[in-house]
Amino acid sequence: MLDAFLARLEVLADALRAGFAFGDARQTRRAQLLVCDTGRHIEVGSAAFEAADVLARTPGITQLPSGALVIEGDTLEARSAAIAYAEAALRQVLPAGGSSEALDLRALAAREASAPVFARMPRGLFRPLGAKTYAVRLTALLAQATNWAKVPHAALLPPDLEAPLFLFSQRSLKKRIGPGLWDSLAAGLVAAGETPEAALARECAEEAGLAFDQATLIALSSRSFVCPIPEGLLFEESFEYALRLAPDFRPRALDGEVAAFGAFSPVETLDLIERGLMMPEAAAAALAVLQKMTAEALQ
Repeated sequence: MLDAFLARLEVLADALRAGFAFGDARQTRRAQLLVCDTGRHIEVGSAAFEAADVLARTPGITQLPSGALVIEGDTLEARSAAIAYAEAALRQVLPAGGSSEALDLRALAAREASAPVFARMPRGLFRPLGAKTYAVRLTALLAQATNWAKVPHAALLPPDLEAPLFLFSQRSLKKRIGPGLWDSLAAGLVAAGETPEAALARECAEEAGLAFDQATLIALSSRSFVCPIPEGLLFEESFEYALRLAPDFRPRALDGEVAAFGAFSPVETLDLIERGLMMPEAAAAALAVLQKMTAEALQ
């Protein structure tokens, strides 16, 4: 039983890694988006050609002979103003919708939230322009409980260990992306000027009614996602955390984005992932926690 579980775990982890590893995801039909900082060009995006054509005609943005686009300005404010000027024109060629919430624009190669910020850009432009977003994600572990009627009881792993249950949220059917799929208990993008820890606290409060002591938070690794999506190109650095919750914790959704909550054993969690019922990013985070749990248990 244990060997079979470990084999399933490895197969799923490898499949998800392959699904998010598009080495040539930017493809050839995209234009580099650059900023000039201390005399050198830094790549901050990879724009679709229809967006690049608009940007090339926008004051404050220069197109190089190579086709690359440079957002002019020596300061964050100047570059942000150039992007804001181009936004109205870009909205004419981009899909309808997209949030106007401001996010920090950093180098594509950056992996830390403390990396330099070159501009502030509306959230709705990040995917079409292939710019990198920063996200937070909480994998919640619920101590075994018998007093919550909705907690399913199934085989646990390892068999000689009382493994915690995974507490997931089910996305609202009104969500544009992944409606009805199971997701991490809390997840979201880091807003402009926000730290990952502050973003996680905000998302936990909004999506699960959860307040926690930062000292109890288990910081895991960050994960880079690069893959083409209908809106353009997903470049994302996801900061993953885990938190052990008391068995009597009751999540409460306050922002209308969650349809339900559910608790699942490790085996049931693999079942959800195999059946395609979980958001890929949430699945990757849960698998990482499962791998860590099993490695520690088998030591």
